[in-house]
Amino acid sequence: MTIGIHHKFILLSITLIVMLFNYDSVLHWLAVLLHYLFESLEYVLDGCVEHVFDTATHDTQVIVFYLLVLLISYSVYHFTPRCYQRIRQQIANDKAEMLNYWQFLPLPKKIKYSTSLLVILSCWLYFGF
Repeated sequence: MTIGIHHKFILLSITLIVMLFNYDSVLHWLAVLLHYLFESLEYVLDGCVEHVFDTATHDTQVIVFYLLVLLISYSVYHFTPRCYQRIRQQIANDKAEMLNYWQFLPLPKKIKYSTSLLVILSCWLYFGF
């Protein structure tokens, strides 16, 4: 099932509102999630290295550290250009869809959406700072 452009617009608006009003909570939640993922990966690698090489704790930590540095370096080198191009292409597609949607939107809905946006921004500026 595909998502219509008006559903994307509403979802994007809700996401932006949540990010504007709760950016610190959302960023903290993402940081905690990334930390748990990193710790889980490190724990699995520690167990594998200790089992395979029968090493002490310090030696295992050093080996795992360099494995993680190698893994992260390769990932950043390999995936960054591809992700950057995909993100740029997706943004261009979404922008074209939204401009097309806005162009064929009736005038009363344009006024309603613009007024809603101005009210939200005004409330954010008044109560947010």
